Amino acid sequence: VGYLNGQLATGTYEGSVAATTLIDTAVGNDITLGGWSTDSSRPFRGALDEVHLYPRALTAEEVAALASVTPETNAASAWFFRNTGLTASTADDWQADSDGDGLTAWQEYALGGNPNLASTAVRPSLDSVARTFTFNRRRSGIAASRYVAEYSPDLTEGSWTPLANPTVIDHPSDPQLQKVSLPVPAGEKGFVRLSLGQAPE
Repeated sequence: VGYLNGQLATGTYEGSVAATTLIDTAVGNDITLGGWSTDSSRPFRGALDEVHLYPRALTAEEVAALASVTPETNAASAWFFRNTGLTASTADDWQADSDGDGLTAWQEYALGGNPNLASTAVRPSLDSVARTFTFNRRRSGIAASRYVAEYSPDLTEGSWTPLANPTVIDHPSDPQLQKVSLPVPAGEKGFVRLSLGQAPE
């Protein structure tokens, strides 16, 4: 079955010949992205983004959900679908730690992790010598204001204050992320934490 912009399109190939040219979805055919397999003189002129291959046929509802996703408002839902295959998520789903690495799905999303791969590489880090607190931040999909880093000298209630004066650089390996570093106040000891706001429901 073929879909175009989330709508069933088996029986159409392009608008000008929709009534006469079919999408060939027979098993065993090669997949060609960005051109025609039988006509190299008609390449696709543009950019391909968010290309996904699935080991099964998606339902009409799943296709429609993918087509309705926008980079900002539904980025989290798209990420959740790509990593779980589920078109809908609950607050409990976002708080689950399916790979057992101590990070919830929401934290994995916000910090650039993979909920199916146990790893602590995306955890925020504290450099006690340079006295900097560093974490990954998504360029889009979560407002920068949702990432709140705070410092406390003694963990007492009311002692937490936001860290300020961030240094932001491109992530060295993931173009969807930035690395944010914040100076930590000087002192013999202290504690830092990062809040990411409430996960979508």
